[in-house]
Amino acid sequence: MENIEEHIRTVLNLPQDIQEIMDATLEELIEKDLTPFQKILDQKFQEIETAIKQLIEYRRDLISKFKDEKSKRDQLNEQVKKISAAIKKLRDRLSEIRQLIQEKRDEAQQTKTKLGELESQINELKKEFRGYNRKRVERLESEIQRLEWILQTQTLPDPIEKRLTQRVMRLDKIKKELKEKEEKWKELIRMRREAERERLNLSAIRKSLAIYIEERNEIREKLETLTKEKNEKKAQADAYHNEVIRLKEKIDERNEMLNQLRELKRKIRQTLRKIRRIEEEKEDIKKKEELKKLIKIRIDQIKEKIIALGKIDYEDLSFLVDYGLLTDNLLENLLNLDEEKRAEAVLEELEKITGGNAEKEIDKNAEEETAS
Repeated sequence: MENIEEHIRTVLNLPQDIQEIMDATLEELIEKDLTPFQKILDQKFQEIETAIKQLIEYRRDLISKFKDEKSKRDQLNEQVKKISAAIKKLRDRLSEIRQLIQEKRDEAQQTKTKLGELESQINELKKEFRGYNRKRVERLESEIQRLEWILQTQTLPDPIEKRLTQRVMRLDKIKKELKEKEEKWKELIRMRREAERERLNLSAIRKSLAIYIEERNEIREKLETLTKEKNEKKAQADAYHNEVIRLKEKIDERNEMLNQLRELKRKIRQTLRKIRRIEEEKEDIKKKEELKKLIKIRIDQIKEKIIALGKIDYEDLSFLVDYGLLTDNLLENLLNLDEEKRAEAVLEELEKITGGNAEKEIDKNAEEETAS
């Protein structure tokens, strides 16, 4: 189909003499022999009509391809738009996940710091209550109670009572020291429990962090896949768009060619009309000249017959009436004249016609005859 372009350029290219005929005025055309040009223009007119049909068909194919490529481009652009929306949504979620990960990391760091402080305090407390034994406290309390019972219920010699009393005081002092360590031991237990809670909290934070990190990695993978798909579809859409632009340019070019062909067709039609009008006028002129000659010959024949016969017959009179060569007044007067006078009157009128006004009268009647 591409060869049609070269063919159309050939059709649009007119010879110089044809172009001059098309640009000529009516007066200029009258002076030329237009017969060969009319044939060439008729042929060119047919070529243009054929070229227009071919070009319209070719353009129809281009428009069909244009619509198909445009539809594919629009579909891909719509897909790219949807993928871009999905990418934006994932990126927003990724931003949230990053913030949550940072918050969890900060929380984990704070928990580890607190746990470290607790463990340090626990280690210090462990040092302070070395030797502490709960059962020992119980044994001391039991021994003190036993000695106090003896002192309260029995009468003892002074040395023994004094020694038992001193022993109770000594054991009570030891018990008090152990009791102080017991408070620290309770604090140690509380700290150990708090440390355990912090360990559990840290474990929960790490699990949440692991979940967020896993989601972050999944989002990154999805983003990579979607971005790749988007770029591929965008590249395809751009390729279709370039093809759409190329086809649009070709369609515009074909439309311009169609306009040129139609304009040339219009000019050729106009020129052919002028040529035909000129040819018709020339033919009318030719017919008129021939009729003028015939009328003159017939008038001369009628004059000879009237002179020879001294009368005018019905056929000759009808001819003169049909061609308007006799005035209305004369016709009215002829009805009142005898045959000889009638012939003289007609002959006198014919002499006038073949005189100074003959050409005008004959031209007038010849034009009326050719027009009819």
